[in-house]
Amino acid sequence: MREFFRIVWVAMSALCWALPAAQAQSLQPKMGETAEDYRARIGAAQSRAPAAASLQPKLGETKANYEARLQGRPPVDQDGVAEIKADRRGQFLTQATVSGQKVAMLVDTGASAVSLPYEVAQRLGFKLGDADFRESASTANGATKVAVVTLDEVRVGDIAIRNVRALVGKPGALGETALLGMTFLSKLRKYEIENGVLKLVR
Repeated sequence: MREFFRIVWVAMSALCWALPAAQAQSLQPKMGETAEDYRARIGAAQSRAPAAASLQPKLGETKANYEARLQGRPPVDQDGVAEIKADRRGQFLTQATVSGQKVAMLVDTGASAVSLPYEVAQRLGFKLGDADFRESASTANGATKVAVVTLDEVRVGDIAIRNVRALVGKPGALGETALLGMTFLSKLRKYEIENGVLKLVR
Protein backbone atom coordinates (compact mmCIF):
# COMPACT_ATOMS: atom_id res chain seq x y z
CA MET A 1 0.00 0.00 0.00
CA ARG A 2 2.81 2.41 0.89
CA GLU A 3 4.56 1.57 -2.40
CA PHE A 4 1.33 2.41 -4.28
CA PHE A 5 1.08 5.78 -2.59
CA ARG A 6 4.74 6.50 -3.28
CA ILE A 7 4.26 5.82 -7.01
CA VAL A 8 1.03 7.81 -7.17
CA TRP A 9 2.58 10.68 -5.24
CA VAL A 10 5.53 10.91 -7.62
CA ALA A 11 3.32 10.72 -10.74
CA MET A 12 0.78 13.22 -9.52
CA SER A 13 3.43 15.63 -8.27
CA ALA A 14 4.97 15.68 -11.73
CA LEU A 15 1.59 16.32 -13.32
CA CYS A 16 0.76 19.06 -10.87
CA TRP A 17 3.65 21.21 -12.06
CA ALA A 18 1.70 21.81 -15.27
CA LEU A 19 -1.56 22.70 -13.51
CA PRO A 20 -2.66 25.79 -11.61
CA ALA A 21 -1.79 25.64 -7.93
CA ALA A 22 -5.36 25.17 -6.70
CA GLN A 23 -6.12 22.41 -9.20
CA ALA A 24 -2.79 20.71 -8.49
CA GLN A 25 -3.49 20.69 -4.76
CA SER A 26 -6.87 19.03 -5.30
CA LEU A 27 -5.27 16.19 -7.33
CA GLN A 28 -2.73 15.20 -4.69
CA PRO A 29 -3.43 12.38 -2.22
CA LYS A 30 -4.38 13.69 1.20
CA MET A 31 -2.58 12.72 4.38
CA GLY A 32 -4.06 9.49 5.70
CA GLU A 33 -6.23 8.97 2.59
CA THR A 34 -6.54 5.36 1.43
CA ALA A 35 -5.96 4.35 -2.18
CA GLU A 36 -9.67 3.54 -2.59
CA ASP A 37 -10.77 6.95 -1.22
CA TYR A 38 -8.24 8.73 -3.42
CA ARG A 39 -9.46 6.98 -6.59
CA ALA A 40 -13.09 7.70 -5.64
CA ARG A 41 -12.34 11.40 -5.04
CA ILE A 42 -10.47 11.83 -8.33
CA GLY A 43 -13.17 9.93 -10.24
CA ALA A 44 -15.92 12.15 -8.76
CA ALA A 45 -13.97 15.29 -9.70
CA GLN A 46 -13.57 14.09 -13.27
CA SER A 47 -17.28 13.26 -13.59
CA ARG A 48 -18.20 16.75 -12.37
CA ALA A 49 -15.95 18.47 -14.90
CA PRO A 50 -18.13 17.83 -18.02
CA ALA A 51 -21.25 18.90 -16.09
CA ALA A 52 -19.58 22.10 -14.96
CA ALA A 53 -18.38 22.81 -18.49
CA SER A 54 -21.91 22.39 -19.84
CA LEU A 55 -23.08 25.20 -17.55
CA GLN A 56 -20.72 27.70 -19.14
CA PRO A 57 -21.84 29.96 -22.03
CA LYS A 58 -20.77 28.63 -25.42
CA LEU A 59 -18.78 30.68 -27.92
CA GLY A 60 -21.18 32.95 -29.81
CA GLU A 61 -24.17 31.93 -27.66
CA THR A 62 -26.55 34.76 -26.81
CA LYS A 63 -27.70 35.40 -23.26
CA ALA A 64 -31.26 34.40 -24.17
CA ASN A 65 -30.12 31.08 -25.67
CA TYR A 66 -27.79 30.42 -22.73
CA GLU A 67 -30.67 30.88 -20.28
CA ALA A 68 -32.93 28.71 -22.44
CA ARG A 69 -30.32 25.92 -22.48
CA LEU A 70 -29.94 26.00 -18.69
CA GLN A 71 -33.71 25.69 -18.33
CA GLY A 72 -33.94 22.84 -20.83
CA ARG A 73 -35.80 24.94 -23.41
CA PRO A 74 -35.10 25.16 -27.15
CA PRO A 75 -32.91 28.06 -28.32
CA VAL A 76 -34.60 31.37 -29.03
CA ASP A 77 -35.35 32.33 -32.66
CA GLN A 78 -34.51 28.88 -33.98
CA ASP A 79 -36.66 26.92 -36.40
CA GLY A 80 -39.49 25.17 -34.64
CA VAL A 81 -43.07 23.96 -34.88
CA ALA A 82 -46.06 24.45 -32.60
CA GLU A 83 -49.49 22.89 -33.01
CA ILE A 84 -52.69 24.23 -31.41
CA LYS A 85 -55.96 22.33 -31.48
CA ALA A 86 -59.19 24.22 -31.98
CA ASP A 87 -61.55 24.33 -29.03
CA ARG A 88 -65.27 23.59 -29.24
CA ARG A 89 -65.92 27.07 -30.62
CA GLY A 90 -63.30 26.65 -33.32
CA GLN A 91 -60.90 29.08 -31.65
CA PHE A 92 -57.20 28.47 -31.15
CA LEU A 93 -56.33 29.15 -27.54
CA THR A 94 -52.80 28.41 -26.35
CA GLN A 95 -50.82 28.67 -23.15
CA ALA A 96 -47.93 30.89 -24.22
CA THR A 97 -44.94 31.90 -22.14
CA VAL A 98 -44.38 35.65 -22.13
CA SER A 99 -41.16 36.89 -20.57
CA GLY A 100 -41.06 33.76 -18.43
CA GLN A 101 -44.70 33.80 -17.31
CA LYS A 102 -47.62 31.69 -18.51
CA VAL A 103 -50.27 33.69 -20.37
CA ALA A 104 -53.40 32.32 -22.05
CA MET A 105 -53.48 33.74 -25.58
CA LEU A 106 -56.01 33.51 -28.39
CA VAL A 107 -54.46 33.30 -31.86
CA ASP A 108 -55.95 36.11 -33.95
CA THR A 109 -54.68 36.60 -37.49
CA GLY A 110 -56.90 39.67 -37.78
CA ALA A 111 -55.09 41.46 -34.95
CA SER A 112 -52.28 43.69 -36.18
CA ALA A 113 -50.28 43.12 -33.00
CA VAL A 114 -50.06 41.04 -29.87
CA SER A 115 -52.41 42.66 -27.38
CA LEU A 116 -52.57 42.33 -23.61
CA PRO A 117 -55.28 43.19 -21.12
CA TYR A 118 -54.12 45.79 -18.63
CA GLU A 119 -54.10 43.27 -15.78
CA VAL A 120 -51.87 40.85 -17.69
CA ALA A 121 -49.41 43.64 -18.49
CA GLN A 122 -49.29 44.52 -14.80
CA ARG A 123 -48.52 40.90 -13.91
CA LEU A 124 -45.67 40.95 -16.43
CA GLY A 125 -44.16 43.93 -14.63
CA PHE A 126 -45.24 46.87 -16.82
CA LYS A 127 -46.04 49.99 -14.82
CA LEU A 128 -48.28 52.09 -17.04
CA GLY A 129 -49.80 55.47 -16.31
CA ASP A 130 -52.37 57.54 -18.19
CA ALA A 131 -49.65 59.27 -20.21
CA ASP A 132 -48.57 55.90 -21.69
CA PHE A 133 -51.92 55.37 -23.45
CA ARG A 134 -51.41 57.65 -26.43
CA GLU A 135 -51.72 55.31 -29.44
CA SER A 136 -55.10 54.72 -31.11
CA ALA A 137 -56.39 51.24 -31.87
CA SER A 138 -59.61 49.76 -33.24
CA THR A 139 -61.29 47.01 -31.24
CA ALA A 140 -64.58 45.13 -31.44
CA ASN A 141 -65.95 47.75 -29.09
CA GLY A 142 -64.72 50.69 -31.13
CA ALA A 143 -61.64 52.94 -31.03
CA THR A 144 -59.57 53.11 -27.85
CA LYS A 145 -56.21 54.34 -26.59
CA VAL A 146 -53.45 51.82 -25.99
CA ALA A 147 -49.91 51.75 -24.68
CA VAL A 148 -47.13 50.21 -26.76
CA VAL A 149 -44.67 47.87 -25.01
CA THR A 150 -41.98 45.43 -26.08
CA LEU A 151 -42.08 41.87 -24.76
CA ASP A 152 -38.66 40.31 -24.19
CA GLU A 153 -39.81 36.92 -25.41
CA VAL A 154 -43.00 35.19 -26.51
CA ARG A 155 -42.81 31.40 -26.62
CA VAL A 156 -45.41 29.03 -28.08
CA GLY A 157 -44.41 25.37 -28.07
CA ASP A 158 -40.93 25.10 -29.57
CA ILE A 159 -41.13 28.58 -31.11
CA ALA A 160 -39.71 31.59 -29.28
CA ILE A 161 -39.61 35.11 -30.69
CA ARG A 162 -37.66 37.93 -29.05
CA ASN A 163 -38.59 41.62 -28.80
CA VAL A 164 -42.25 41.38 -29.75
CA ARG A 165 -44.20 44.64 -30.05
CA ALA A 166 -47.47 44.52 -28.11
CA LEU A 167 -50.41 46.77 -27.30
CA VAL A 168 -51.82 47.17 -23.82
CA GLY A 169 -55.35 48.43 -23.30
CA LYS A 170 -56.71 50.45 -20.43
CA PRO A 171 -58.48 48.44 -17.72
CA GLY A 172 -61.38 46.57 -19.33
CA ALA A 173 -60.73 47.93 -22.84
CA LEU A 174 -59.29 44.83 -24.52
CA GLY A 175 -61.30 42.11 -22.81
CA GLU A 176 -59.87 39.44 -20.53
CA THR A 177 -57.87 37.37 -23.03
CA ALA A 178 -54.53 38.27 -24.60
CA LEU A 179 -54.35 38.07 -28.40
CA LEU A 180 -51.50 36.49 -30.32
CA GLY A 181 -51.50 38.84 -33.29
CA MET A 182 -49.37 39.65 -36.29
CA THR A 183 -46.34 41.12 -34.50
CA PHE A 184 -45.71 37.49 -33.51
CA LEU A 185 -47.28 35.63 -36.42
CA SER A 186 -45.47 37.67 -39.08
CA LYS A 187 -42.13 36.36 -37.75
CA LEU A 188 -43.15 32.82 -38.69
CA ARG A 189 -42.36 31.08 -41.95
CA LYS A 190 -45.97 29.97 -42.21
CA TYR A 191 -49.11 29.10 -40.30
CA GLU A 192 -51.89 26.88 -41.56
CA ILE A 193 -55.00 25.08 -40.37
CA GLU A 194 -55.58 21.43 -41.16
CA ASN A 195 -58.11 19.06 -39.58
CA GLY A 196 -58.86 21.45 -36.76
CA VAL A 197 -55.20 22.01 -35.88
CA LEU A 198 -53.34 25.29 -36.32
CA LYS A 199 -49.72 24.62 -37.23
CA LEU A 200 -47.13 27.36 -36.66
CA VAL A 201 -43.78 26.95 -38.39
CA ARG A 202 -40.72 29.11 -37.80
